[in-house]
Amino acid sequence: MSAPFNQQKQLIKKYFNLLVEEFITDPRHKKDISIVFKNHLGSSKNLQILGHTEQSGGGSKTKKKTTWTTINGAKVPGTERITTNTTYFPYKYVITFLNHYKDKDELRGTVVHEFTHHYLYSTIGKHDHDDHFYSTMERLENWFDKNQGLSPRVDKSHDRDQYVGDNNSNTNDKENTCPKCSYLSPYHSPSCSINRQPNQRSDDPQKEEFRRLNNLLKNSPNLAVLESNYQTVKNNDFYSGKNKEVLDTSYQTQKKHLQFWNGNQSQSPSTNKKGFGSEEYFLILLLVVGVLFIVIIGYLILSDGNKNKFRAKQKK
Repeated sequence: MSAPFNQQKQLIKKYFNLLVEEFITDPRHKKDISIVFKNHLGSSKNLQILGHTEQSGGGSKTKKKTTWTTINGAKVPGTERITTNTTYFPYKYVITFLNHYKDKDELRGTVVHEFTHHYLYSTIGKHDHDDHFYSTMERLENWFDKNQGLSPRVDKSHDRDQYVGDNNSNTNDKENTCPKCSYLSPYHSPSCSINRQPNQRSDDPQKEEFRRLNNLLKNSPNLAVLESNYQTVKNNDFYSGKNKEVLDTSYQTQKKHLQFWNGNQSQSPSTNKKGFGSEEYFLILLLVVGVLFIVIIGYLILSDGNKNKFRAKQKK
């Protein structure tokens, strides 16, 4: 039994947004999502198209800046430092549904199908209606049914109408699904009774990017570089939420460390000077010349005094 048009649209948005919040973790893939409705989407291979997902945008732009340590306006050789500022652009998604579906099962199946496209775009990029696609769709729907307290769809006979075969041999279709909460590996529901360590991958792009930003702050060699790196971090899309708190803490910690180190160096000249510079030699030279000048003047005064005394004795 089908629901009224407006109720169907509300259900579609509710279901789709729920899946987005649960499974789309990269902010670039959830920042710009439009859900639109049309009376007809055409047909393919004599089959009516029930939904369509289109992705555009994305990518990144990297700028590199080289800085040097300078003394009296001159660059010090070997002190070149290159800082990188990468700007990530959000992806735009347009998800199109029909204005009306024959029943709730068809509606639910279409929502999960289109979200599967969205999920795979955000994790592996381009994909097709292969075995990996439909196994992912099945796992997502199992989680969704349990989350919403729904019984599995009765008719799934048309789910694989667009199946094209497993053409992507590089796609790993052996992901695990938690038997308790049905979350896709390595994730679990907060209330999941299985307390296992997530199978975190070292090549997770989000974690790698966060680690890179954190290390950028922690490894800053001086205050000038730290401030430059901090601006780079703040311009990154990952600088938000809990990431922002951790990155701000790393910045403040490194700043205090560098300020303390610089303070100690300024109080201990022997630790930051390897020898006398040109200014020190000039001051020493002036001091020596001054001393010699005083000695010569003193000698002339004494000599003149002795001569005067000798002449006075001769007159007597």
